[in-house]
Amino acid sequence: MLPSSIAFLPAWTGMVIGWMWLDLPLGPNAPVQ
Repeated sequence: MLPSSIAFLPAWTGMVIGWMWLDLPLGPNAPVQ
């Protein structure tokens, strides 16, 4: 993997976790309720 990918994946995962934790309807993986 490229160093840029290694740095990018944790940031993207953190954003997804943040969306789920805040329960915000944002992003392609928005929680469906």
